[in-house]
Amino acid sequence: MAKETRKELLNSQDEFITTTGSIIKWIRKYPGRSIAIGLITVIVIGSSIGFFYWRQARKDHAITAYFHAGEEISMVHDASARYADTRAGKLGILKEARLHFEQKDYDKAIGLGNQFINTCGHKDIFYYQALILTAAAYMETKDHAEALTRLENCAGSGSEDLRNQALFYKAIILNQTDKKAEAQEILKNISGDYGKLGKAMQTEAQIQPEETVYAE
Repeated sequence: MAKETRKELLNSQDEFITTTGSIIKWIRKYPGRSIAIGLITVIVIGSSIGFFYWRQARKDHAITAYFHAGEEISMVHDASARYADTRAGKLGILKEARLHFEQKDYDKAIGLGNQFINTCGHKDIFYYQALILTAAAYMETKDHAEALTRLENCAGSGSEDLRNQALFYKAIILNQTDKKAEAQEILKNISGDYGKLGKAMQTEAQIQPEETVYAE
């Protein structure tokens, strides 16, 4: 490629100046269109900024409603329904499921827990808490197959604490279905607080899950 001379560089047109000049000529030629395009651009930008602030404010209101509802099921339900498109609204579904579980309404706990699992969006700690919660509810209704499916999912991918809890609950099911040897083998691989509970258990003992704290 031939090297440009200093004279050629000085005489060459600046791309920005050329483009700007063309735009100015077009605006002078079509002033009406230019004003319309300008107004549309301002409206679009303004709407985008407004939507961003509205969205952020809605998220803030959802969080406030979530905590304000406390442990009152009706208030939790209303808050989660009103802000269903927000993260706090989804967490309200999980909280409501937990509250129904504590009131021994296991069918509602299962329904809401599964709703949260299906709408969570990503597998975080709340997703695995929902697996544990629904598994515990299925255990109460003696649907061991459904409970085991969720416990195995949690044991395979959840955090260490949730893994230990899931394995402990799985051992409970195996013990209750006369698979005591398998239950004891699982208990040997559990660490932490649930590991201590496992070591204290006897093969003939009736294992019962301890009370679990779910999403607040």
